[in-house]
Amino acid sequence: MNEKYFVYLEDQDDGILDPKFNSYLPGTQLMLEILCEQGCEFESFEEYEDLVESLEACRCQEDVETIMYNIGTDYIDEMEVHIDWMDLMFPRPEKSPHINYDI
Repeated sequence: MNEKYFVYLEDQDDGILDPKFNSYLPGTQLMLEILCEQGCEFESFEEYEDLVESLEACRCQEDVETIMYNIGTDYIDEMEVHIDWMDLMFPRPEKSPHINYDI
């Protein structure tokens, strides 16, 4: 994860440093980093803070899916970021060769 995270607004060339970024849940950080990589810009810093608050409140895949779908369908339909969020927030152990998973 990044040490510093900058928020970009639609009407500004320079990013605004989010000093709280490292305190967010790993899943929130991941979603924000994906948005940054995709060139996402916010109308205001308040809009960004609202998104962070919503992401921090996510407790399941459906929560993240709804939030990210509202930002853009490509995040869910093509990138499947909700699955990345689940893998980070709720890592699963590798399948054991000693257990039959065909139940």
